[in-house]
Amino acid sequence: LPPFHLWRILCLVPFGLGTALLAHLAARRVSRDTVRTATLVLPALLVLAVAAATWGLHAVSLSALTPPQGWREQLVTVRFDKRKRMRVPYAALLAMQEQLARLVPAGDVVLGDGRTNNLVTTLSSRVAVVCFRSVHQTMLHGEMSRPDARTRCAGQKDLIGGKLAPDEAAAFLHRFGVGWILAGGADAWLDALPETLVPRTLAAEAGSLKLYRLGTGSGARERTS
Repeated sequence: LPPFHLWRILCLVPFGLGTALLAHLAARRVSRDTVRTATLVLPALLVLAVAAATWGLHAVSLSALTPPQGWREQLVTVRFDKRKRMRVPYAALLAMQEQLARLVPAGDVVLGDGRTNNLVTTLSSRVAVVCFRSVHQTMLHGEMSRPDARTRCAGQKDLIGGKLAPDEAAAFLHRFGVGWILAGGADAWLDALPETLVPRTLAAEAGSLKLYRLGTGSGARERTS
């Protein structure tokens, strides 16, 4: 469990302490014999009650407890654009990790599409990105203001959503010094960009993952690590 997720477990502690305190105060009002019995039985009842409440609130089905088929060989990505998730074999991710280390200089900006943007910094800690997961995460990790982070993330989502005209898309890529694009497959927004505006070559390929080198240069004007 990553350290920055530990709070999700620790946040439940006050509720447990409060419940134990209420149980203790209630037990003081009954006889000693009853208290002894309650001391043995109450913890088990509390655990069962919390488990039942959690199960009921989340309505967990038995099928949800079964890992998806092939989970040992593939990663189910959480998409940057909130659309349908994508399954990527671990072998393809490892191969692309090696290609990024071999081809992309440290500090270069790699822009991912809706399927790969959240994976870029996982595959390489040496590269920079335009938007890191969300506006809030970009602001924190990029040490920038919220308006700047919002401009980056909203602009990237408009770009990969095909909402920018070709000249606007080229200007966005140039503004943030994007030198590489990591695509998770065929992308209409990328295909719609004329190569006269955004020159690019396929630098590496691993499964459905494709790494393009842009002709706009690898130097970044604005970077988010």
